[in-house]
Amino acid sequence: MPEVDQGQAGIVDAARPVPVKIMIPAHDEAAVVERCLSALLRSARPDEFDVVVISNGSTDDTAQRARDAGVRLGRAVSAVEIPTASKIAALRAADELLADSPDAVRLYLDADVILTTDAARSLVEALKTPQPRLALAKLDIDTSASSWIVQRYYRGWMALPYIQRQVAGSGVFAVNGPGAARIGHWPDVINDDGYASRCFSADERVLVDASFRAFAAHSVSALVRRRARIVNGNRQLDTLLPDRRANAGSSNGMSELRSAVRGGRVDRLSALVFVGVTVGARLLAGWRRITGSAARWSSDRTTRQAAV
Repeated sequence: MPEVDQGQAGIVDAARPVPVKIMIPAHDEAAVVERCLSALLRSARPDEFDVVVISNGSTDDTAQRARDAGVRLGRAVSAVEIPTASKIAALRAADELLADSPDAVRLYLDADVILTTDAARSLVEALKTPQPRLALAKLDIDTSASSWIVQRYYRGWMALPYIQRQVAGSGVFAVNGPGAARIGHWPDVINDDGYASRCFSADERVLVDASFRAFAAHSVSALVRRRARIVNGNRQLDTLLPDRRANAGSSNGMSELRSAVRGGRVDRLSALVFVGVTVGARLLAGWRRITGSAARWSSDRTTRQAAV
């Protein structure tokens, strides 16, 4: 029996088609799920992606809207419905659906963000390795419908180096088969994107040269509620995975904000707004911990508006 050249064998394995499964958890996202699917599948080949929308505890017609969008786009989109209004429950349901595809690339996508076909391809391309990998795209925050205070907040937020490094998914992340095995069973965490990121070392996370669009809260109160949930989510992760904190990018950013102001990368007013919102979010997060509501959903319905 002739010897097999290991280098050639590796090339053959790498060239073998790997299924791409795109899983979209969605709770009451009827207003935006078609927008999400249209951007994702507009220029996709008919068999390029296998898309599943997991409608979790929805009280609207999210699942049917997803199916109808697939028909309109001429692409395969399936939708499953589970009774529990929980993103973690949706992620677990997705993993059950993928039990027979352990080598598949898994792209997890929030229904209220916009990821184009080309950006999805970039994420998939970054995962062509036998080693565990997490692929992330750059975040583009749309503040056009937000109040001026929210816009000022994000001017400060986007200037922070740890945000520019994009160490967590913020609604979009992808893993290869070994990466999915690394994550394993999803625990009951508030911040699933952050949990996924902390399962990988810095050199196992790949930031691709592509972006996705997320939509900022429209009001200050909605922003504070959203940030309070993130504060408590990060605190929970610091307890669950303390040894990976240095890789998680969970710094509060105050020292980096001062550097950004001194360097002229952000104006003083935006910095003050950032500090004010941050303090407000921490106070609300603390109150939620005291009252036992730290995991409160805090879904911002102001961003769930008519599709583009």
